[in-house]
Amino acid sequence: MARISILARFHQSVELFDNQPIAFDLGNGNLGIKDMRNIYFSEDLRHAVPWKYRTFTEGMWSIDKAYAKTARELCKHHFKDIDSPRKLSEDRVIYGGGDRYLMDFAHHLQQDGHEVTVFEEYGPVPGFNGPYEQQIVKEYEGVKFVCMFQQPNNGVEALNRNFNQLSVYADLRVYFVSSLCVPEVRNPAVAISHGIFWDSPYLSYKDMTREQRFDWLQKQMIGFTLPDYVVAVDHNVRNVIQAIEPGAECRITVIPNYVDTKKFHPKEKDWEGIRVLFARRSTLIRGWNLFSTAAKNLPQYEFIACGDATRKDQQDDLEAAASRAIPNLRQTHKHMNDMPAMYQSVDINTVPTMAAEGLSLSLLEGMACGLPTITTNVGGIGDATLDRLNSFIFNPYQQDMTDAVRLLAENEGLRKELGAMARETSLRFDENEVWWRKWRQIIPPKVTP
Repeated sequence: MARISILARFHQSVELFDNQPIAFDLGNGNLGIKDMRNIYFSEDLRHAVPWKYRTFTEGMWSIDKAYAKTARELCKHHFKDIDSPRKLSEDRVIYGGGDRYLMDFAHHLQQDGHEVTVFEEYGPVPGFNGPYEQQIVKEYEGVKFVCMFQQPNNGVEALNRNFNQLSVYADLRVYFVSSLCVPEVRNPAVAISHGIFWDSPYLSYKDMTREQRFDWLQKQMIGFTLPDYVVAVDHNVRNVIQAIEPGAECRITVIPNYVDTKKFHPKEKDWEGIRVLFARRSTLIRGWNLFSTAAKNLPQYEFIACGDATRKDQQDDLEAAASRAIPNLRQTHKHMNDMPAMYQSVDINTVPTMAAEGLSLSLLEGMACGLPTITTNVGGIGDATLDRLNSFIFNPYQQDMTDAVRLLAENEGLRKELGAMARETSLRFDENEVWWRKWRQIIPPKVTP
């Protein structure tokens, strides 16, 4: 068994309880208190215990039993029937492609016999002035998360240093995003690049001076040159890095993104009318404005935007405002495990990305479900798409999606033709037969597959 520590930025939050930060279960929300003896709880409510009540032994924090009893009584004072699982609160998890990748990656490592710990940051909680615990540990879908407190202005460097110190017992470090390698990489290590992320005219890179760009790119090169391996999810990453600094691409291995073609598969249509899907986070850079514009221009079709905003109140406002402004547009959100049914209930998939894209998981998932997909030529999308063969490609800076949606909506034969080729293409990116086999060449399994 190898101990593998992963530094990532998973979308979640830490709630407040009795003026103390508390880490809630990230799963189904059935929360109670069963064990206050150790900071590394396997389920339910985790209490952020002050440092003076902790003991550090062999890399593990233990809680003073007397304090545990006091904390338990405190919780009983606020909640009746504390020993019975109940819904108190839950972290807000924002499901994007990177989050799915992280959980699938961790689960595959566990199945291969490795011990996995994910390190991430948590920032100040609104309405709470501290003090904050340095680490809060919780569990999500069987994976242990260590949340490290991070002030907003500390930057990636502080997160990197904290991780390098806390993961001292790891046999292998995985920097889940290449930029998290700054300023130091502790080998043996693997970094992952999920795509070129500075290619948008709306991001700060465009406004940098020549000197600032040079300094910034030199920092980014740390993530591509210092780890033992750098895994890129598309070929665009390798090509761009080679063009910027020839030779810096030598440690980059391309393992294209993936889809579970058994979970994501075509299903016969059993609804009336045309449904168009946008399965992405609701942001400008992901093309939400292009999608909503097409919905406004084509009121005869049903448009479904399935993606999360940053906060729950923003999500609620977005879902309510979308239908008021555009009656045929429905904004919703789903757990990542519910996405196969989402794709199987629509006619057309859209991935209108404007920038900062690898080989999109929502693209591959829609293709695996036999959907014709309207997309762009941004980033790594070209690794899986050919215009008018298995997808419909448009330029997001010169066109909107209206004409493409109308063409596919009015032509059932073309939808079926593109969808069939899309399904065939997706088999070349199968999660188990292709993607994880390639990963095992870098991180061999510790148990017999």
